[in-house]
Amino acid sequence: MTTYRGVDYYGIESLLTEEQRMVQDAVRDWVEKEFVPVVSQHHRDGTFPIEVAKPLGEMGVFGATLNGYGCAGLDNVAYGLIMQELERGDSGLRSFASVQSGLVMYPIYAYGSEAQKEKWLPRLQSGEARGCLGLTEPDHGSDPGSMATRAVALGRKLGLSEDDVEVLAYVASVHDVGMGQIDLTVLQEPGSLDDETWARVAMHPLRSAEIVKPIEFQEQVTEIIMAHHERIDGKGYPRGLKGQEIPIGAKIIGVLDAYESMTIGRPYRHAMTHAEALQELRRCAGTQFESRVVEAFGHLYQSEETTKLVRTAEAA
Repeated sequence: MTTYRGVDYYGIESLLTEEQRMVQDAVRDWVEKEFVPVVSQHHRDGTFPIEVAKPLGEMGVFGATLNGYGCAGLDNVAYGLIMQELERGDSGLRSFASVQSGLVMYPIYAYGSEAQKEKWLPRLQSGEARGCLGLTEPDHGSDPGSMATRAVALGRKLGLSEDDVEVLAYVASVHDVGMGQIDLTVLQEPGSLDDETWARVAMHPLRSAEIVKPIEFQEQVTEIIMAHHERIDGKGYPRGLKGQEIPIGAKIIGVLDAYESMTIGRPYRHAMTHAEALQELRRCAGTQFESRVVEAFGHLYQSEETTKLVRTAEAA
């Protein structure tokens, strides 16, 4: 029996079918026993318990209304009850499940090829693959909107065409989607990653490109995604490109991605100020980053119109 009973002023529960009640009770029990005891500590630490993906998959939460591919095939009422119970545990938990189901799985189910459905839907349903990222980050998740804004401003500053700027804004929002296939808890730990974990992390640009390519048929998009962790001196990953081998779009995203990382606090380090992050970018110009991209990025903040692009200490 569950220990939590919500209010039901209009007697809605009496209208539910037996299956709908069973679904609600199962998710309510899990939230009460497995999630509520740990959510406060995760809130304090700024982390998301990614290990919940497996039990949520086993309960049929992901893609609950879809038929086939391992999905539960429930009705919309049951799905709504699931989301209600997850929301009671934490809004981020409900977002994780609803984004995975509605924004990731449903488009593949409705518009993807059969090959795409067979490849992705069973993995997404089980929680093995995850398409919802950035649930613990400040400023609107992983802040893709803000990063896209910076990408547009920087692309125009460097004289890119409007078509190229549009591509850049899109890439800024999806360039790290491949990180969803990595256990992100390992990235919250202090110290260096072991060789095996680092090898998996270093593959995420290729995974991101693989995920995006069937949806967005632009070779330019996948090239930028695959190259945004390359370095001017050839010491980047995953392909060891250098200098002019790296597309200008990837050089721009690389600078912006580094700025985001430095100015967002982590459990194991404090966030840098804008000035500190800019100083670090300039220190690495010519080796890790394209010098003209770094300088253009710095110049963006010299006018009042673009100072709003600075990540403040309060936001970080």
